Amino acid sequence: MWPGATRTSCDGLGLSISSWRHGSGSDPLARIEELTQLAIFAVMEPSLPTWIQYVEAIGPTAVAGAVAYVAWRQWRNDRWRLREALWERRYRVYKAVMASIGAAMANGDFTRDDQIDYLNGIKETLWLFDDEVSTFLEETLWRTLLEVHSTHVGGAASADAHAARMDDLRDQYDQLRMMMKPFLRLRS
Repeated sequence: MWPGATRTSCDGLGLSISSWRHGSGSDPLARIEELTQLAIFAVMEPSLPTWIQYVEAIGPTAVAGAVAYVAWRQWRNDRWRLREALWERRYRVYKAVMASIGAAMANGDFTRDDQIDYLNGIKETLWLFDDEVSTFLEETLWRTLLEVHSTHVGGAASADAHAARMDDLRDQYDQLRMMMKPFLRLRS
């Protein structure tokens, strides 16, 4: 026999592998009973230390937990990246609108080039902001900016109307900042 090997017989039961192989008679039930007794005897012999058996039992659960943690962190990072990309696109629109308002307030006019820059800057508002902000940018503020241009071109007769439009533009500037504030916050 090899060192550390055990003998596969159960002297107290009168069973051995050699007696099972050669048969202890012609009764098949007796052979099944002998085989069952040998299997019970083999199971009763511990092959590994107890701490290794615990590691074997807990190991797959620990691996599954680690995989779940990594998946959760990836989901969280992807969610943050999406939020950051959305913020960048919204901020681009905000900067374009504020630049257009600033140019109109500084020059007292809203030129054709300013109009083109404004329209290019707000073309994504429908998908980036809610209906209130989108409508405000596409209709209300746009109309006020065009009125600033038309009253500037009108000459001296429309000086009062131009001053009123510039006051409206200042008010809408403040209103726009408050409307866009919730969309330009990065929350964790």
